[in-house]
Amino acid sequence: TWTATDAAGNTSMCMQTVTIDDVEVPSITCPADVNATTDAGECFATIADLGAPTASDLCGGAALSNDAPATFPLGDTFVTWTATDDSGNTETCVQRVTITDGEAPTIDTCPVNRSIDADANCEANVPDLTGDVVATDPCDAGPVVTQNPAAGATIGLGDTQVIMIVTDNAGNVSTCTVTLTVNENGCNDPGPGSGPGDNPTPGADGIDDATEDGAPNNGDGNDDGTPDSQQDNVASLPNSEGRYLTIVAPDGKMLANVVVGDNPSPGDAPAGVMFPMGFVSFEIPGLQPGEAVDVQIIADLPDGVSIDTYWRYGPEPDNTTPHWYEFLSDGTTGADVNGNTVTLHLVDGSRGDDDVTANGVIVDPGAPATMPEVVTPQPTPDCGTGTCAAGSAMFVPLLLVSMRLAKRRRRHRRIRVAS
Repeated sequence: TWTATDAAGNTSMCMQTVTIDDVEVPSITCPADVNATTDAGECFATIADLGAPTASDLCGGAALSNDAPATFPLGDTFVTWTATDDSGNTETCVQRVTITDGEAPTIDTCPVNRSIDADANCEANVPDLTGDVVATDPCDAGPVVTQNPAAGATIGLGDTQVIMIVTDNAGNVSTCTVTLTVNENGCNDPGPGSGPGDNPTPGADGIDDATEDGAPNNGDGNDDGTPDSQQDNVASLPNSEGRYLTIVAPDGKMLANVVVGDNPSPGDAPAGVMFPMGFVSFEIPGLQPGEAVDVQIIADLPDGVSIDTYWRYGPEPDNTTPHWYEFLSDGTTGADVNGNTVTLHLVDGSRGDDDVTANGVIVDPGAPATMPEVVTPQPTPDCGTGTCAAGSAMFVPLLLVSMRLAKRRRRHRRIRVAS
């Protein structure tokens, strides 16, 4: 109210209106971003509590609201929160809600267990079972189906577990297992007759009875009282010089495709290493994938010849290019040498298995070997004839004896370390 007063005290008044408007927006802070997985059996998520924002206003309170959907789809959704004060001023903030697919596919139908027949080598190829899998996923109309072992992989006799793997586009995995049984289908049949020499047709080991009957001990190369030709786990055959090698697998196992041959890579063979019995290759089918077995190789060595190590030419799990490597025991795989017997510690799919695949079949090519010690001769005195010359004449045979003893000590040292 404004008032005017003159000298005589007369007054007049008028009114002035002053209006104060609230034009300042409130402040708002969104709740933390939310990460959640889809509801069971759905490709969306229902979130009951997104959290609470904080808001304030200089002239009073602020009402809060948001535009959140009733359900959140897969991926990111941005929720806008709004604070409104009494004057209608507004401020917003944005909250991220991320929904991921946390549910594995459902396998509605797993392939049934089945039997297949072995081939002549007592092996079979894994069939493609992926087409027999029926699977569904809320967020993926076509989840990928694979199997392990893969279709076409070689397996041996008996049961093999095939794992069926279903993977959705979010990387979620479900599995089921099929038992695949490989039947002998006659691959182990010895053929006509049952006595020594009665089977002129080679069995799974590839050796006819007449050949095995020529092994030491009247055809009993491992001297267990049973002819080698009558045992699926024992095989005997000669090398190119007629000296026999006998391979002995554990009882209940079977040897297949046993062959004695030549050096597989003479051009880069390890220097100084000799292979007095040649190279032997064999297979052991019918194992469980990853199974471990010990196999003995008994060598009918010529007089004066010894072996003290075992070499292989082929791939290893960490180097699949064929190469030479000494196959001595590392505590899990490798060879122990004792006299004329090599014990091979083998694991399906590991070092020493030439197919480097845990498929129930061990493939082992290798050779018993010897690595001569290098002995540095002492100089022979040049002293003419007489007593000094007589001493020189004794030097050569003594040197040969010392080389032989050094080699024998080296072989004994390998045996003690491995035992």
